[in-house]
Amino acid sequence: MKTLFLYSLLWEYRERWRVPVSQDGPESEGFAYVEGTVDGRLRGRFRGVNHSRQRSDGRYLTNVQGVILAQDDFTVTFDYQGVGCPYPITDDPHEDRTKVTLAARHQSDHPDWEHLNDSVCIGVGENRFTDDGVRLLLLDVHEVIWEPFADERPTERPSLPDDVEIAPGYFDLAAIAAFRKTAN
Repeated sequence: MKTLFLYSLLWEYRERWRVPVSQDGPESEGFAYVEGTVDGRLRGRFRGVNHSRQRSDGRYLTNVQGVILAQDDFTVTFDYQGVGCPYPITDDPHEDRTKVTLAARHQSDHPDWEHLNDSVCIGVGENRFTDDGVRLLLLDVHEVIWEPFADERPTERPSLPDDVEIAPGYFDLAAIAAFRKTAN
């Protein structure tokens, strides 16, 4: 797999709320307004909302949507889905980190960036606290580059044990070809 660096993101939690899922359990639903900057191949202002869920094991299920207002006066929308895992948890919150891994999709109508509409990106980073207690997310986002398989791959149906039955799911290849002709 090949990836290409797209941008670094630095966001600050502007406002944040957490509500327990039940009174007896440790799980919670969250909502946060986040704002920051992206810098790299794509540059600009970042604005979004994170409505994450914290599981009983302390992990956060990241769920972020928003916009990147690019310096060149165009907009890219995004959707992040991932996992945040606290490490290490110490007596000093300044040492706490939450490692973050996520999948990202982007959408733009700008000719230089509309290729992102057909790709998936990956992000890796972590949450940190500033000395005055502000929580930040630092994230690097990489575009996954699709390339055709270099080797010959089989196109026969997979062989399965005799006791496994799968109903055939045939595609009408002629109908697909006809649709493509009318769509172009």
